[in-house]
Amino acid sequence: MSLACLPPISFTFKVTSSDELKNYVVLMTPILVQVINLDRSPERLLAIGNDLNLAGLPWSRLRAVEPDTDYVTAIEVYDNARANYLFGRDLTRGEVGCFLSHLEALRALSQSGCYIGLILEDDAQLFHDAAPMIAEISAALNSKAPHWACVNLSYTTHLRRRSVASFTDNTLYRAYQFPLLSSALIWRTEQAKVFVQWCEATGIYPAFPK
Repeated sequence: MSLACLPPISFTFKVTSSDELKNYVVLMTPILVQVINLDRSPERLLAIGNDLNLAGLPWSRLRAVEPDTDYVTAIEVYDNARANYLFGRDLTRGEVGCFLSHLEALRALSQSGCYIGLILEDDAQLFHDAAPMIAEISAALNSKAPHWACVNLSYTTHLRRRSVASFTDNTLYRAYQFPLLSSALIWRTEQAKVFVQWCEATGIYPAFPK
């Protein structure tokens, strides 16, 4: 599928915090939805594609990067020495491929003209109300943390976090230690560009998205 942004929609929702209850009428800005998928996993693409279609989210497939066996020396952006210094081991082919795949998705987002992007791995499972939930999150962050960069929808940590806002059946936390797992991430395009530039300048050495 070709790259396409989710068109703007308008809706109303409530955001609560410890000291306020507000109603917001939101014009949802365009979202780029990408699914990272290996060529050898067409059944996963079919499953998540059906979920996205049911949720009314236009999407595109991003071919996942699968490094060759000589990835340690062949991939220039991978800093193997630093990975070993910090973690005592090489990153696996899967970890490097995952990081490179997400970087490709972030580059596509940076060039898309969309305000935010939803990057999904092909084993992610979506709720039917994913589109309004994403808009709720974006609107809440623009109100309470306008310089936000990324939201992890895959996993939350109970350590080193602070509540930012609550809405519908969800609570949004600021994580001082970003949780592992990267199967569903929302990125603000401006910060995605900064992250890509940082990775290209310093190299990749942790497993994504540490």
